[in-house]
Amino acid sequence: MSNYDVTTNFSAKDSLPTGNAAKVIKGSEFSLEFNNIATASATKSNSASPTFTGTVTIPTATISVANTTTANITTANITNATCENLTVEEATNSGVTGMTIHNTGTGDADAALKIDSSGTGESEVQFLHEGSVGAKLEYFIDGGNPDLNLSTLTSGSVIDLQPNSVNTLRAAEGVVTVTGDLRFSDGTVRGEIGIVGTDDVYLADNIAGLRISGSSNNQVFPCNELGAITDGVTDLGSNAGRFATGNFTALAVQSLSTSDNIDCRVNVTTRGTGDSDAVLHLDANDTGEAEIEFAVGGTVGADVVWTTDGIDRLVVTTLADTNAPIILEPNNNPLVSAAEGQFTIDGKLRFGDVSSAGATTPLATVGLGGSELFIADAVVGLRMSGGGTNNVIPCDGDGAGTTEVTNLGGGANRFKTIYSQNALNTSSDRTLKQSIEELNEAELRVAQSCKGLIRKFKWNKSVQKKGVDGSRYHVGVMAQDLEAAFSNEGLNAEEYGMFERNEEGTLSVSYSELLAFIIGGL
Repeated sequence: MSNYDVTTNFSAKDSLPTGNAAKVIKGSEFSLEFNNIATASATKSNSASPTFTGTVTIPTATISVANTTTANITTANITNATCENLTVEEATNSGVTGMTIHNTGTGDADAALKIDSSGTGESEVQFLHEGSVGAKLEYFIDGGNPDLNLSTLTSGSVIDLQPNSVNTLRAAEGVVTVTGDLRFSDGTVRGEIGIVGTDDVYLADNIAGLRISGSSNNQVFPCNELGAITDGVTDLGSNAGRFATGNFTALAVQSLSTSDNIDCRVNVTTRGTGDSDAVLHLDANDTGEAEIEFAVGGTVGADVVWTTDGIDRLVVTTLADTNAPIILEPNNNPLVSAAEGQFTIDGKLRFGDVSSAGATTPLATVGLGGSELFIADAVVGLRMSGGGTNNVIPCDGDGAGTTEVTNLGGGANRFKTIYSQNALNTSSDRTLKQSIEELNEAELRVAQSCKGLIRKFKWNKSVQKKGVDGSRYHVGVMAQDLEAAFSNEGLNAEEYGMFERNEEGTLSVSYSELLAFIIGGL
């Protein structure tokens, strides 16, 4: 592109004396000047709808509104561009309308999309379909702690995490579904929840846990760190971490015992004050998808997609064959890693309510107490104490071990059978007791009469399920008969631990105490 330069100074000829040969204006001088003008105008751009070729350098560009339906740019070097509203639009029935940020450098040549809000504004990426916002990724600091929220805005929509293009986690309203294993780590894997076999679920630390096999036989088994059932290895509770009461219909045990690196960026920045949001607006049409793609060296490795084709979904994906996990790093600290077939949390997984301001009210927690895995509601839970002790112990809502606080089951919610290698270990230390007395005459007579109360019987539920011939006999006493034996001697059975009237009105008997009572009457 050239500028017009004057070759002949015609004004100077006016001051020359008459007869001076230089005072004559020649046709060749006119031709040269007009040729110079023609050359300069031919290489300049029009002010309306200009067309550029070669490399265009724009030191500073301020654009109030730019609506570009078609833009063919071979090379554009823009040092600084401020844009109030930029729309990139293309009417295509298929394919992708995209914006690529490509750093062609070498080494640590990052490609970054920077969204910067001011004041109490939000830095936000919106995902739209046909003009309607369906999902957004937003970061804000509004009078509280910084929050990064990934959310959908339509009823019935879900958020999928798809490391290596495999759907590993789906978050629907009130429900999180994990495909594969859910792992807990503090740098080292300390425990996991997963599926083993066809449809059994297990919760384990890196040594021991529990496997739930309800679909086939309604059982809970001890297991190792991979969910494989173990036999005679895991204790339920410990000498210093006991359950208060175990309530079961039947208890079956094997035995019992006691005791040149330049970053390439696109910045979306607001310069105002107050609620000045910075938004990256992606809007697809018809069955298209609103999408952000992440690439290195021209190869796409991950994307964030909002789609309404079939089901409204916001999908965060690392693409197939990349083997790349998806990592969430609040405050720049890795917390969640979603890899193909597993979901790892460095800390605690809490279930609860999240307010619009980002504050959480935890209702339940699965996490690590020290280096041990626990699962609890706000008050009580279980802790897998596999490290060195191979125990499952009761704990509080923060995973701290408790003793003689937690019941296993309840009067109306009993486990069916406990399978144990050793006998139940029951506290019996004299220092824990008071009102220690020998049985009186009336109590001895009740104990002696109890021997005659023992009957064989079949459980109603077993007969209903298996029939009379298919169900087995059990041996014990009828709690009503035991109550009557006490009453006959003027005693109240409810003052003795062997007899219990449950809240729903049914009666229970503690056979370990009843056996000791009968022996005392011999």
